[in-house]
Amino acid sequence: MQMVVIIGLFLYQVLQQDQSKRKHYIVQYNSIKIAHSYGILYILQLLLLSLKWNSFFQYSYYQTFIIAWTALGVNTFLIVLLLITLVENCFIKDIPEMDGTTLLNQGSIILWLIYYIFGLTVIPFFLLKEICQFYEKDTIQINIKIAGIAILISLILYMISFLFFTNKVRKQLIIVLQLEGRQTHAEIRSPKSPKSPEPESPKAKWSKLQIPILFIRVSASFYKLITRKTANEINNRNISSIPICSDVLRPDSLNFRQSPCLTMIKQIKSIPRDQDSCDICLICFENEPDIVLYPCNHGGICTGCSENLMKTTKQCFLCRTDIKYTFKINQKVGEILEVTDVQKV
Repeated sequence: MQMVVIIGLFLYQVLQQDQSKRKHYIVQYNSIKIAHSYGILYILQLLLLSLKWNSFFQYSYYQTFIIAWTALGVNTFLIVLLLITLVENCFIKDIPEMDGTTLLNQGSIILWLIYYIFGLTVIPFFLLKEICQFYEKDTIQINIKIAGIAILISLILYMISFLFFTNKVRKQLIIVLQLEGRQTHAEIRSPKSPKSPEPESPKAKWSKLQIPILFIRVSASFYKLITRKTANEINNRNISSIPICSDVLRPDSLNFRQSPCLTMIKQIKSIPRDQDSCDICLICFENEPDIVLYPCNHGGICTGCSENLMKTTKQCFLCRTDIKYTFKINQKVGEILEVTDVQKV
């Protein structure tokens, strides 16, 4: 009994030293923690078994191996979760090509995992069951010997078939492990290099619009999409509504300096642009607005502010609608505004 406990304590010390040496490796550290937990359970199970052999308590062997049963159950649960994760990775993620051919036999990896679970849970379960029956003397001695021989033969056959099957799917397993290893190394290296200059985000690419799109400004922040026919009607209406100044039509009054119409136009042109709120960006209040957001058709912002929206929320600054396109409009003199450039979000 003392030798069994000493072996367990020696295993515990080895795992503890191995943990202190490799603490700086995150992945290996997690593996050592799992092995450390299993080592503690192994020591406790040996302690219970030694107490049972020395008749310190009267529990049955089925109850004595409670930690082993629990470890088998937890191990099975963890492997099932791992199986689900790898099944998702095999069928959702794109497996790279090898030697110009795409690997299409992901099912072989799944079968290998199922076979691995079978050998890790079912065979130890029956082996532990036969040990308990042997000590509890639930069955006759001949049946226990036959069961022990059957378990030994099945274990040998399982190991041979498992090695053969593993050799068959070795290439697929290497690819899956390399994919997982690259993701792990990338996660480890990323926090270690904060000083490296971050690559600048690509600038927004604007493309010329081939099909004319016309807008009319309804308010300082909203633009209405119109057709070419509606634009022609608006232009005709504006031309027909221009007041004709009698002073200009009279031949004896060709002095444009004294024309009241020209005087009114000069007064309009002399108004500073900053006095008109429609000519200032609604976000920075500095630049001239030339952007319309689609599909909500809100605008009144400049190109710089729209690019900041694309980098952050990608939503309209007023209604919070997801932006699909941004239109750069040409500020024409009049009511009709034509889109010159477009950018896809």
